[in-house]
Amino acid sequence: MVGLIGEVEKGFHCILYARIINIHRKHGWAYLAYSKCGNIAKQTDAERINWWNCKLHGRITADGVVIMYRLIFCVMDDTGSASLLLFDDLVFKLSSIES
Repeated sequence: MVGLIGEVEKGFHCILYARIINIHRKHGWAYLAYSKCGNIAKQTDAERINWWNCKLHGRITADGVVIMYRLIFCVMDDTGSASLLLFDDLVFKLSSIES
């Protein structure tokens, strides 16, 4: 079954009924990202705080850098448990916290 999931080329929607049993906080809940693509934004030079770097778009200005949510948690149902990774839009829907 796992091999089949990895071969999916298009995204899909599913409904999951499970209980959250653990929230992974080791890597935090949020990260700095470029607003156009959601990729991690890293500061390029401490002296020039207005310039950041995005892997997809290259050099960007600080105006395009936003906080985005990334939440990893473990859920469980009658069949077993799984770790799930949710990004900004789904975290907002679950928590009503806007980034």
